[in-house]
Formats: sequence, structure tokens, C-alpha cells
Amino acid sequence: GEKKCGEDCDYRHIHRIDTHCGHKAIIHKPKDGNAHIDFVVGDKVECYQGIEPLGKSFDAAWPSR
Repeated sequence: GEKKCGEDCDYRHIHRIDTHCGHKAIIHKPKDGNAHIDFVVGDKVECYQGIEPLGKSFDAAWPSR
């Protein structure tokens, strides 16, 4: 199966809302922009503003950075 990154991730993978990769999805609501999904990776937040997901519902996915 697909391995989880956990806190430290050094390989490219797919982020999903269901946290299957081990990273938590959060909603980012900037004051001067549109709400979007970001992912918490270790102690950092990876911002995905303006990046369209692959898929269109609960199975949507974003390529890791």
C-alpha cells in the first residue's frame, strides 16, 4: 500500500483531504483572498492557494511540494 509520510516527508506524493498520506488538511481563509485547502507537514503549513486539485469532491488530491 501507500506509505505515510508522517512528520518529516522527503518524497513527492499526493495530499488528500482524508489524510491518507499522514498530513492534515486545513482550511485557510485569508482576509484578502478566497478560502482554500492547505496541508500541515511537520511544523510547517504548505499553502495551496491557486492550485487546482486533481478530482472534484472528497477524493480530490493535490501534488505535494
